[in-house]
Amino acid sequence: MKGKRVGITLHALMSSTRLTKKPMRTLYGREMIAHQIDRLKTAKVPERIVLCTSTADHDRVLLDIAKREGVEAFAGPKDDLMLRLTMAAEKYGFDYIVAPAGDNPLTDAEHIDILARHVVENELDYGDSVGALPIGLFVKAAKTSALKKACEIKEETDTGSYMNYFIMTKGLFKTGKIKALPWVIGTDFRLTVDMPEDFKLMENIFDRFYTPGKVFSLADVLVYLRDNPKVMDINRKIVQIPIESFPFRLKKGYEKFIMKEYRKDLKSAECR
Repeated sequence: MKGKRVGITLHALMSSTRLTKKPMRTLYGREMIAHQIDRLKTAKVPERIVLCTSTADHDRVLLDIAKREGVEAFAGPKDDLMLRLTMAAEKYGFDYIVAPAGDNPLTDAEHIDILARHVVENELDYGDSVGALPIGLFVKAAKTSALKKACEIKEETDTGSYMNYFIMTKGLFKTGKIKALPWVIGTDFRLTVDMPEDFKLMENIFDRFYTPGKVFSLADVLVYLRDNPKVMDINRKIVQIPIESFPFRLKKGYEKFIMKEYRKDLKSAECR
């Protein structure tokens, strides 16, 4: 780790169509993205947090949030996430980045540290915890030079959410994964926030655990969800299809498919 600079590039936009303006939705009077920043600040390996958003006018509010919360801010391309993260990493001189998505308010700092160490110590181009952690907890990490190379050879300009698909399927990069800590193993919860039901689940969790000025234990949350399986009924019907299984050109089709399947589930539920 010595001599290697690691930063967190938290990426978020205000343009979600499935749950409008979700980074700014409030839980106990505090924006969801601010809660996530609180958790990220407890990570020990990364030296700095950069909130990465777009240059669009409606995303300026996120730049204001970053300033208020005492973290850095970067505005770059809206659709080309890989390029946006690469530009931010180069601007701040990071050798490696850890890149959590801004719709995961329970992102775990301990696993961020484990992933950062794993990628740096093994000199990986890319690493993640996808599949090892529940949806909404996994994060991705990459070497800045590898991201730059990926941006140079890719033909796509719409790379939102596709960093892992692109890098891991090209066969040009050294990649790896981490395992979850024992207190996570065996959980299969949906803890991201993409739909109204997801946000309702977060309201339930924060209602039980949140104390202003403190970051509550993720381990306690998982125990609570294990002991109260009916709580997960709140968003159990949400369809989650791995983006990695879709080629770049089908991204827009993927978004439409998700909504189609979601509405289908709702209709089926209403008929039962």
